[in-house]
Amino acid sequence: LEGLVPFAKGDSWRDEVLGSFRQALLDYFSKRGFYQAKVGVTPFEEADGNIIIKIQVDEGKPCVIKSFWIDDPPGFKSQHVMLRFKSKIQDVARMRAGDRYDEQTLGDRVRELREWLVDEDFILANTDRVRLKFNDDKTEVDVVLAVEYGDRVTFGFQDNTAFTQADLNEFIAQVRATGLGKDYVGVIQRRFADAYHARAFNNVKIDTIFSERPLSKHVTFKFTEGSRTLLQEMKWEGLIEPNALMAANVFEGGSSRLVQRGFFVEKDIDKAILLVLEDLKSRGYLTSKLIAKSIQPIKSPSGMQRVRVVIQIAEGEQTLVGRNELLGFSYFPVDRIRSTLGLTEEKPFNPFSFEEGLQRLRALYVTEGFLDFRILTPEDDIVSFSENNRDANVRVRVTEGKRVKIGKIRIEGLKKTREYVVSRELLVHEGDWWLGPDLQQTEVNIRKLGLFSDVRVIPSPSLQGPDYRDLVLELKEVEPGSFEVGPGYRSDLGIRAFSRLSYNNILGKNWIGSLGAEANRRTNSDYHFVEYKFDTSFVEPRFFGTHNLYSIGMSTRKESFPPDFNAVTTQFVTGFERKLIPAVTARLFYKLERIRQFDVFINNQPSPDDDRSMLIGSIVPSLTLDTRDNPFTATSGWLATGQLEYAHPLLSNQSASNDYAPAYQKWTASVHRYTPLTKDIVWSTVASGGFERSDIAGREIPLVKLFRLGGSSTIRGFPEDAINVDTFHINGTLASINFRSQVDLPLVGELKFAPFVDAGNLFINNVFRGNPFFRVGAGVGLHYMTPVGPINLDWGRKLNPIGGEAPNQIHFSVGLI
Repeated sequence: LEGLVPFAKGDSWRDEVLGSFRQALLDYFSKRGFYQAKVGVTPFEEADGNIIIKIQVDEGKPCVIKSFWIDDPPGFKSQHVMLRFKSKIQDVARMRAGDRYDEQTLGDRVRELREWLVDEDFILANTDRVRLKFNDDKTEVDVVLAVEYGDRVTFGFQDNTAFTQADLNEFIAQVRATGLGKDYVGVIQRRFADAYHARAFNNVKIDTIFSERPLSKHVTFKFTEGSRTLLQEMKWEGLIEPNALMAANVFEGGSSRLVQRGFFVEKDIDKAILLVLEDLKSRGYLTSKLIAKSIQPIKSPSGMQRVRVVIQIAEGEQTLVGRNELLGFSYFPVDRIRSTLGLTEEKPFNPFSFEEGLQRLRALYVTEGFLDFRILTPEDDIVSFSENNRDANVRVRVTEGKRVKIGKIRIEGLKKTREYVVSRELLVHEGDWWLGPDLQQTEVNIRKLGLFSDVRVIPSPSLQGPDYRDLVLELKEVEPGSFEVGPGYRSDLGIRAFSRLSYNNILGKNWIGSLGAEANRRTNSDYHFVEYKFDTSFVEPRFFGTHNLYSIGMSTRKESFPPDFNAVTTQFVTGFERKLIPAVTARLFYKLERIRQFDVFINNQPSPDDDRSMLIGSIVPSLTLDTRDNPFTATSGWLATGQLEYAHPLLSNQSASNDYAPAYQKWTASVHRYTPLTKDIVWSTVASGGFERSDIAGREIPLVKLFRLGGSSTIRGFPEDAINVDTFHINGTLASINFRSQVDLPLVGELKFAPFVDAGNLFINNVFRGNPFFRVGAGVGLHYMTPVGPINLDWGRKLNPIGGEAPNQIHFSVGLI
């Protein structure tokens, strides 16, 4: 109902809107089946002069469906089959006797029924004929849906190679969605022809073969595709040489990938020509226009077709910026105004840039608090042209209005959230100037809380006078709790599943609590038990009102490290996180872990010394730089991380003389760069490394803390963690180096083809492990992003296998976990 209200808070009141508003409400209730509804709209004036609107509604008795009938479908020899089909129709309509009659719902169901019938091959079905019979007081209605079914039509295809049967059926579905008439065959043929022309098959011929039965038809489309047309040359006429060169560059950059590859696609060429004309106009050639486009066949070998396209353009005179009168400006210097508008005398006049400049001018003043800034010059009088359009004279007269300050600040719409959670995100205060950047950042801060689906910053008239506006924050809360569950699969970890319960507004303070669980069951010979992880955490985003995020959590997990050992880890972690600047985040955590290594086999022999439990306390500082454009599907930017895990017996309340108390430092760093090579092709490179050292002479670093390489996240072509040093006692140093490079090439939709090269190795006491120096894997992958997570298939091959290593490795995963 709020969408019907023709006014908003802060509007000037007009009595004449009452009648139309009341009638709009009555019309709405009638459409929803409340024909006896009564509506009253009454304004009340408060002592301060503001108006409160009171709306009273008596819905009355609703109109209910007395009977609902759908005409029988034709063409069914069996009465049982017909009744079963009609039952499906009624399920789609989802309307029964006794339901409340609702005109809007009936319209929606009628459209859904037509779409369903079209999917069932009744492509000419018409469901628009609805007969209604009301009783006298409109509390009951008989509904008859007189469906015109038409013939049932199916389709087949012959000799198609450029498009699959699924592609062609999808084209038919697209034209079905827009509605088909009696010429449905011609409409479908034209859709097919458009698709073929868009792939440069300009000579395609599409014939039809009909097979008719009573009340049904089968249409077969027979394709003669021919060869693709090659674009031999684009020739530009009517332009001076610099403009011709510029036109060629703009055309090349703005044309489709097929045209860039030398294929003739007329629609794509026409679009690129429009870009050339727009570029000419942006450089002052305002009267430039296309005179002619000539497509000239070139003599070609048999089975090949080539064309030359000749474009004739009349560029006309170049228009330069002439006089510019800027009147009414006082707050900003005139040079700043000219710069904002993009005006430089005797330079080419760009109408598109000037229009954007007017928008920038308005934004410039509003940003500085001039909310009543207006351009007084009529739009058609701002720019005038001299004879032959050689000069563009600009005249802009404005009224700046008064610079506005913030009066009262009101926060509206809070139900569960405490007001201070929002107010501490404000960058403005009562009495400050109404400054756009501070208000925009305030809105961003509030949205980042994750508590509101809608945030609006509204200026409202203030009792403090015309120099003030009250700042009204209109908020709409979202449900703060969520429950997630999902399956997954990975070739090394097997079948996987996860669930998570979270609530991000505990006690209305934006405190965040979560419980999570993960499990996987390996489906290969490495299976020993079901692996799992349980975790719980609590987060305070603004620790004691500061910008420090505080978190505390516990987890326990049981996992396998094939082929050598298994481990159970129970972990307590707490610490702080803070954004130093928008792209840089610093973290400092304390971690206490109880780790039990069991079933340790080194070189297929039990290793009782490694079958042990240990308590590890560590301090973990880290720094992250993130300039990616998107954290999930990045196409540009950097992600750089650096971390130190410093473990010492004193941090777990143990003596340094305890031989089973680990003491080590573990440094890790990675730099990930995303580089867009073209609009759709992204090159991803990663360089990562690590160094760890035992800090007490002769004391080993635990197996579970050693670096491991191999698998989908480090070196593809190798099994997960296949490059390890489990057979060595690491009581000195261990280093890791890993390089990854991948190019994502688009195929169809979200499907990408990704060739890659990965390399790396481990180094004990500064000596490389094994031979050769670097282990290298290369291969290709198919990556597809679905609404519920990615599907990744990578095939990797070892470029330098050692001994009896398998040369190839498949990495397959489904889902985000």
